Amino acid sequence: MSDYHVHLAPHRAMPEPVDFTADLVEQYVEVAAGRGITEIAITEHVYRCKEALPVLGNFWDDPTIPPDIAAYTAGFVQAECNFRLDNYVGAVMAAKDRGLPVKMGLEVDFFPESIEGVMNLIEGYPFDVLIGSVHWVGGWAVDSQETQSEFDRRGLLTAYGQYADVLRQMADVGTLDVIGHADVPKRYGRALPAENGDIFQPVVDAAAQAGMAVEINTKGLKKPIAETYPSEWLLGRFHAAGVPVTLSSDAHLPSEAGWGINRAVELARNVGYSTHRRFDARTGYDVALPELKED
Repeated sequence: MSDYHVHLAPHRAMPEPVDFTADLVEQYVEVAAGRGITEIAITEHVYRCKEALPVLGNFWDDPTIPPDIAAYTAGFVQAECNFRLDNYVGAVMAAKDRGLPVKMGLEVDFFPESIEGVMNLIEGYPFDVLIGSVHWVGGWAVDSQETQSEFDRRGLLTAYGQYADVLRQMADVGTLDVIGHADVPKRYGRALPAENGDIFQPVVDAAAQAGMAVEINTKGLKKPIAETYPSEWLLGRFHAAGVPVTLSSDAHLPSEAGWGINRAVELARNVGYSTHRRFDARTGYDVALPELKED
């Protein structure tokens, strides 16, 4: 059993500068092992990397959003961007050298206009897996409590349509391995009804065409929506299209590593999956879903 979405620090609570170490990685491994996890992928956000900010640019300078939304995004990103890519990669590779069951990963926060620059930035690093995720539509943070008013301003279906279109563009690029938290805008309760699920079908089709996996992310179980990402109905669409799954906790603390993965396994089986995907040097392979283990 694996956990393929793990961060080494919580949001807005990182010291300056961040000191990633193999000892820190080992703390996550130990907690995850206690939950039956035999392999984890460390997948820190690319936007938290100082080297990435010039590539991403000031994407919050977006005339389509209200000034307060733009200011929130600018403050959030600038507060979070405080680690070095080489330090991060070095810590995870040192953990690998110790023989710890870890994969070198990255969560690539997708923007259509800067993805080529980001891929150039990370080229040459020994990544095993790259998660592609959409947290911002333009300058709007779709999964932040402070920006929920945008759903009212845009309308629920329009907001999800715009989000899904960016997600579809990400899959179309074809350079990433896994779709992260596919319906994350629902975090604070504004979920897309299943009867409007066709909004996501182009994402599903693009993922299948690109050979991407989709993660079952248990972080949403701790949020007001109290559901995994994606919802069962959306996961069923991915399964019908032949898109494989990874299992993930989206941990941001050692205590969260491997949390809820049994729920992810149960959901995967409910919609028809019998395997989950792992990666090595950006090459995916499927292994049988494990027997369930209680947290």
